[in-house]
Amino acid sequence: MANLPPTSLELPDGGFTYVTRGKKKRKVNAGRPGSQPDLTFRDQLELTRQEFQSSDNCARFRGMYIEMSQSRAVRCRDNNVDSSFAEFIERLTRELSIGSPPKRALCLGLGSPSVSVDSRWQLVLLLELVSRFKIDPSEVEVYDPLFTESDVLELKRLNLRTLSENASGHHTIEEGTLLYLPHCPMVLLERILRTNWSEPKLKSLILVGNDVKEWLEGRRSHQAKYPCIERITPFLSSTPFLPDLGVSETAFSGMAFQTINLEITPTSTDIAYPPPIPSVPSPRKKRRPTKPTFSPKTVLLPTDDEFWSLPEEDAALSQDLEII
Repeated sequence: MANLPPTSLELPDGGFTYVTRGKKKRKVNAGRPGSQPDLTFRDQLELTRQEFQSSDNCARFRGMYIEMSQSRAVRCRDNNVDSSFAEFIERLTRELSIGSPPKRALCLGLGSPSVSVDSRWQLVLLLELVSRFKIDPSEVEVYDPLFTESDVLELKRLNLRTLSENASGHHTIEEGTLLYLPHCPMVLLERILRTNWSEPKLKSLILVGNDVKEWLEGRRSHQAKYPCIERITPFLSSTPFLPDLGVSETAFSGMAFQTINLEITPTSTDIAYPPPIPSVPSPRKKRRPTKPTFSPKTVLLPTDDEFWSLPEEDAALSQDLEII
């Protein structure tokens, strides 16, 4: 066992409080959590949490100030204040709590925290969000087929509810849910949205996962397979994780905090376009090459009945084995 102060994780009043006992901190030989295989799960999680919270270990970033309007659209403004990753999360969750903060959370695709360093980073962030949003730990459901017996045991010790069965994306969420999907495939998000396709649930949803707009931008030809994602994208407000926050380079890469505001009017930059259809020259006559032409796709509004009427799920997606 490495020389490490005894640590424990306590859960008073439904919040996460990390307690470290010991007179002096001792240096750990390895620089990053997870590099000492003889550490217990709790010790590994505590090391990750300490690095998460430490301004000395977190790379500083400039020019970040989070402001939330009544529409819950997150904007960033230049500022001369430095901030750590933990402070970034604190500001963001404070603003997201305006109005209707989440009362419960669903976490899928976490991986195995006892095995993966990235999974421990993602778990620490989940605990941080649950604590800052004041969500009762018993209202937090977690599932991943990669969970080991040790993972399940330790997650239960944190009072989190571990799901035992694979719901294949058919997770029913309530109003005011924090949906935490670290690096999960979009087919899973599509299935969850389809299962909960109603205005009250969508407008109170906070999504932490892959940046939907960025993902959809590179897959315009596949939009028809993801009608739910396609329809909500123009109404998404997104705050991406900054690339250099001093945390694991891969744990949060490409992820964002996202909320859905169905009352805004989408701008032209929010509109998703179908793939261009190239013009076909006549075989009888040679013509100059022409630029592809296509027409903007009409964005469905929540006030339209068609918005809430979904086509049948794509057969290929229904058989995707990555849906959990």
